[in-house]
Amino acid sequence: MFEYLNSTSPAAIIQQFNRGGNAFTNATERELLQHPRVGNDAQRLVDAVDRMASNLSSQAANLSAQGFEGQAIKQSESVVGPFRLMVESVRREENALQGLRTDLYSPHFPEGSEPAIQVAQHSWWRELSMPQKLAAAKDPEIARIGVAFGEPMSAMPKDIFERMRRDMATEQLAERILRDTSMRTAPTADNPIGGAPDIGTARANAAERLDRLDDEAAMLARVPAWLARVVIVVALMTGESREAAFARLGA
Repeated sequence: MFEYLNSTSPAAIIQQFNRGGNAFTNATERELLQHPRVGNDAQRLVDAVDRMASNLSSQAANLSAQGFEGQAIKQSESVVGPFRLMVESVRREENALQGLRTDLYSPHFPEGSEPAIQVAQHSWWRELSMPQKLAAAKDPEIARIGVAFGEPMSAMPKDIFERMRRDMATEQLAERILRDTSMRTAPTADNPIGGAPDIGTARANAAERLDRLDDEAAMLARVPAWLARVVIVVALMTGESREAAFARLGA
């Protein structure tokens, strides 16, 4: 006996499978399906599993256990392509996101900055006491120097170093936003002319973008577990081990 139920919620698509009392549920979060680059591949995989399970559910009453598994193995072929495309899509996106985050969180010194000056700045930073470093790191320009050392050589506590690195990334991204846009301050009662580079808004936009990148990285980090559940679902229907089902999908 095989039963399949597909339901939706504002947060996820929920697929429930039950074969002979062996039940399993896989939920696909909307955030993944709405991703601009991997969402379509995720939806294709969800649809492929849905078609396979729906077909088997309609045929189950007329099949023996052996016949059911034979049909499941045959129909699992329709899941292979979407599964592999999803794996490759996520790999590309993770690599691209890692490259972007590495760039944003790496210190970029002004163009034409003299290496000798950077060496002098590093030496100056090394001589500061911890309280002096904590105070100096509030300046994004100085934060670049501390981040350039890396966490071990910066001699900063991990949480403070990460906060300094985040502040530096926010400032550098804000500078890019100002270079690439015409973002200017609006006239106010205090400054009726306005028109100055709007660094405040640029910083807010930069911080929001970094938050979105963090959310995306966290979402992509959940995809392997989701794909592993797809493997379990296929194994449940075909009667194979997880390893055999994975070999069928991923070989």
